[in-house]
Amino acid sequence: MNKDKKKKRDMPRYKRLLRYQCWELSKGLKLRERIGHANQWCLSHPRKFMGIVLGLSSLIIIYTLISVVVSFSVPQEGSQQDESFMTDKVESIQPTLDGMRKIDDTKKVVNIELKRLTDKGLQIKNELDSLLALENKSHEDSVRIVSDYRQLKDIVNFLNKEKK
Repeated sequence: MNKDKKKKRDMPRYKRLLRYQCWELSKGLKLRERIGHANQWCLSHPRKFMGIVLGLSSLIIIYTLISVVVSFSVPQEGSQQDESFMTDKVESIQPTLDGMRKIDDTKKVVNIELKRLTDKGLQIKNELDSLLALENKSHEDSVRIVSDYRQLKDIVNFLNKEKK
């Protein structure tokens, strides 16, 4: 008994509400009594009941066979229209797919360029570190240090802008 109450509590509110409304509807239509009367009639008239069941089943089978035969005999003009409709839709999607491919290619190119730029920045940084480590620097070394520093600064600024 406790498990049944727990199951009812675990059931979502909308399911409980729907179950209650169905119970109220069946109570209002007196479905239990009607089902009981129908079962009693079926038990007291078994031949009539089987005749009704077999008759309805055979009608449904005949109707299904006729609809299948008719659907195969009618020319399939609708399917040709459906195919042209689908090809129109596919053709209208094609420019979008081409645009997406172009965007992907551009992203790949940008990523490759950023990677190349990052590698160049690391190379300049290593050169700059080695030049700064020298005790005796010539005028050319000083000029190179200043130009490398400016290049490295530009690369870092560009990469920071790309992150934003």
